Amino acid sequence: MTDKRIDHFKTYREESSASSNTFRDETAPLLAESLALIHLLRSNMQEPVNQASLFDNCLILRGLAQWHDEEDIFCLLQNINRLLEPVAYQKMPLDNEALDLIDAGFRQIDSAVAQ
Repeated sequence: MTDKRIDHFKTYREESSASSNTFRDETAPLLAESLALIHLLRSNMQEPVNQASLFDNCLILRGLAQWHDEEDIFCLLQNINRLLEPVAYQKMPLDNEALDLIDAGFRQIDSAVAQ
């Protein structure tokens, strides 16, 4: 994780800790944003900014899952992260199959968090 991403996670963690301490409250905005980004990517597959934002969200969510000992969600985010790494580091566009898997993963996490 780059210094910028670490700083982003620390800032997010401090801001969310000030307002709430539950995993659901901390992750709900990021999950909603991630699902919105996936929707945007479906309409424009070549959008590198949205892909990078999705990757950053995944890393922050993964950090929060680890922080809260949410092992099942952490594992799902690890799988999503593997799909997003080539996009982030090699600037490769997502294909439909990868996007479907990422979408399904985030929806599974969203429903687990909502329970």
